[in-house]
Amino acid sequence: MAGDVANITPVAGATQYQVVYFPEISVFADPPVEDKAERGPSYGWTLIGEEI
Repeated sequence: MAGDVANITPVAGATQYQVVYFPEISVFADPPVEDKAERGPSYGWTLIGEEI
């Protein structure tokens, strides 16, 4: 990556390419809120943060 441009090197025989970018951010956040389902094995959480 250079700025907002990704350069990839061609690979012989390749038919598809994929570029994935995960930016690193810093946030202030409260502890996550858990969401436990009353029935079944379902579980989730929510995290709310303010970018700094």
